[in-house]
Order: sequence, then C-alpha cells, then structure tokens
Amino acid sequence: MTILGISLLRIAMCLGLVARWTYLEVLRRSAPVPGHRPLRVRVAKLGKEATKWFLAIQTLFFSFWPILEDPRGLQLVGGILFFLALVLSWIARHQLGENWVDQEEATVRPGHQLVSHGLYRYVRHPIYTADLMLFVGLELALNCWLVLLAVPLIPAMIARTGREEKQLSDSVPGYAEYRHRTKRFIPFVL
Repeated sequence: MTILGISLLRIAMCLGLVARWTYLEVLRRSAPVPGHRPLRVRVAKLGKEATKWFLAIQTLFFSFWPILEDPRGLQLVGGILFFLALVLSWIARHQLGENWVDQEEATVRPGHQLVSHGLYRYVRHPIYTADLMLFVGLELALNCWLVLLAVPLIPAMIARTGREEKQLSDSVPGYAEYRHRTKRFIPFVL
C-alpha cells in the first residue's frame, strides 16, 4: 500500500526517526550546555545532523543498491528490528535520566550516578546497541546494501564506549565493578 507512491513502511519508519530525534532534541535542550565546544565536537554534530537528514530522505524517497529482487522477507525482518530498536532506544534514554549526555560531548557531569536498573542491568550501552540495530533494520527494510556500513561502525563503537567507560570508571563510584558484572552491548553475550 502506498500514499503518493511512498510505502506505508517507509512513512512509518521516517515518522519513527523524526519522533526519536525530536524526543532527543527536547531532552537535550533541557540539559545544561557547555559554553565553548571544541571544533571536533562541532564537526561531529554537523556530521550527525547530515546523516540524520540523509536517512530521513533515503527512507522516504530513495531505493538504490537493492539486496534482493523480492525483498518482502527482508523488509519484514528489517522493520521488526528497526521498531524494536526504536523502542529500546527510548527506554534506555529515559532510564538514564539526568545522566545522559550527547555522545559527541563525552563528558561526565557533576553528580553523575551509576545507572544499573532496567536495560542497564543487562548491558552498559543499550543506546549504542539500539542505534546500530536501528541502522541495520532501516537498511534491511529498505533492501539496501548500505547495511554493510554497519561493519565499520562496530569497531568505532567499541573504541568509543571504551573511552567512555574509562571516564566513568575514573569518575563514578561503583562503575568499575558494574563493568565486571554486565555485558557491553548484548545481554549475557558481548
């Protein structure tokens, strides 16, 4: 089924992306913002914004580099993965509460506390996991070989979380012990 030639799945996924970005933007504006941002942070934020716009436009309008000739099964799997990741990212962000900061900022705020309930009881970085799932699900649902871009994202994500965990271990009481009893990305596995 289509509306103006755009499938309902594409419309629903684009609305999901926009809802997630809006939710994060509202929460971001309620958090204190550092006065001066280094150039690397400004460049990272610009790249993030460009990627968001590309994904929204791709989701609605572009079909390129198809994986399968008949993608219905792939679209189903991708759609389920996408919407599951969307829900997980909202839950994880909500559970972090005041402890959340933009990944580009990579700072530990004064008064930062260990969050080890909800999703954080099982994994230390459910938002990163959900972001990767969201991207993979989106590209699979769009039947696009861009899904392979997830491969180089994994080592970057591992390096990023390693730096964050060092900061948190040095600053947040109990974080080092928390690292030993939880997995980084996938409950009971990794």
